[in-house]
Amino acid sequence: MIIINADDFGLSRGINNGIIKSINNGIVNGISIIPNGYAFNNGIKKISLKKIKKISIHLNLVEFKPISQIKKVNKIIDKNNELSLRPLKLVIINFFYSKVKKKIISNQIKIEMENQIKKVIKNVKNKKTIIGVDSHYHIHMIPFIFEILLSLTKKYKIKYIRIPVENNILKQFNFKHSFEFLINLPKVISINIFSLYSKKKYFNKFKIKSNSAFYGSLFAGNFTLNKIIKVLKLSKKNNVGITEIISHPGDVILNEKRSWKNKNLVNNYFSKKRVLEKQTLSNQILKNILNN
Repeated sequence: MIIINADDFGLSRGINNGIIKSINNGIVNGISIIPNGYAFNNGIKKISLKKIKKISIHLNLVEFKPISQIKKVNKIIDKNNELSLRPLKLVIINFFYSKVKKKIISNQIKIEMENQIKKVIKNVKNKKTIIGVDSHYHIHMIPFIFEILLSLTKKYKIKYIRIPVENNILKQFNFKHSFEFLINLPKVISINIFSLYSKKKYFNKFKIKSNSAFYGSLFAGNFTLNKIIKVLKLSKKNNVGITEIISHPGDVILNEKRSWKNKNLVNNYFSKKRVLEKQTLSNQILKNILNN
């Protein structure tokens, strides 16, 4: 099975619109919902389940207001009472914090992650489609986060976890996008290392499914037609188990920008590249490759 997943559903109204169009007109057949996104309620109202094979809970500790009461997560928020655990900070917590300090933060993370899971389960009408969990910036693969997540998947009977180990990295290289490839390569290698480590250390203790192959981190946010064609062909050639390909389609609604306190993220979420990705995902060439 090949799942073309659209991440960040619920993040903004524009991104919701782009994802829905990519489902209705394109090849997207899976979505990951950000439980504490600005447009969660907007997305839930508009979601169409007819073409969706998988809904995942896109756990988010990186930004936006927490779902939990502030006093219960006061160690993982910033001065604006927004979640603030960037990937690098989580890595530092994992490897360099004392056991006592790490336990305090871990307990608060578990509270917030559990409330995010419960929110999605409560609001999605067809519970059978909620089969998976992943995360914003793949933070769930940092070892201590992954261990917390596994305990929650057992409690809430979640069947599937995304393991974002990018496959066929060298085969995705081309000279036209060589600079972008080299810029993203260290990030992708880091994600692969953490993912493989966490899976080996914790995964076998739990009976839960994961993807057999994964694509999309290498060119996240700039998935052009040629890149997707190459990834689809690689996926079709080695189609064993579940292959998950992540995408980031969207539309731009300019007046939404003022909702963001973190202005560094605006350029990413309101990028025209998301609009181009939405258009690309509806290309007939991709439909033909996927269906043949």
